[in-house]
Amino acid sequence: NIIHTINHRGNPDTLYLDPLVTYRIVIHTLPPIIIDTAFVTAGKHTIIAASAPQGYLELTSPGRIEFSNLQAIIRENGKMETLNFQKINEKEKYIVGKYDIEIPTLPKIHLEDTEILQSHTTFVEIPRPGIVTFLSYTSGFGSVYIDKGEDVEWIINLNPDQKNQSLVMLPGNYTVVYRSRSSKSVMNTVIKEFSVSSGTSIAIDLN
Repeated sequence: NIIHTINHRGNPDTLYLDPLVTYRIVIHTLPPIIIDTAFVTAGKHTIIAASAPQGYLELTSPGRIEFSNLQAIIRENGKMETLNFQKINEKEKYIVGKYDIEIPTLPKIHLEDTEILQSHTTFVEIPRPGIVTFLSYTSGFGSVYIDKGEDVEWIINLNPDQKNQSLVMLPGNYTVVYRSRSSKSVMNTVIKEFSVSSGTSIAIDLN
């Protein structure tokens, strides 16, 4: 295991290896580059070349406090295996190509075919979220949905053991559906629509 460096002459540093051994080389780029078979010749300077063009991906958001611990899931385009977890407002280097990004915000952000170009930084900006606080005299059962125009999409279930709870949510139009634990009739279901704006806090009364 070594960490690649450039020597004082500006050339890749030299390793001294046993010439009687066949080597398998794994270069820990993202994703890794593998050379299955490599040989060195006794008494000679052997150059083992690998093509590793790279660019940068930076996920940015003005919501530095709200997203301080948020990590995005990076996958190679079309693959299900997780390649990397990348923090928001940090820059990471990847082999050039296309990647799929999943950001666990509320609601989740899914970005497909995000292209990384050589010696270039690709920026993905996440809107600053708002904070929504749901208020109730008693605990109960509820769900939050995002308005998709002709349809709504489930986002998250509220905690049935908490009376009041806060969520960090992206800007958009939402609906909350709620029934208190003490209620025994579906007619007591509370349905409220609300909007979230960047950098704002709102309270939703579920009583």
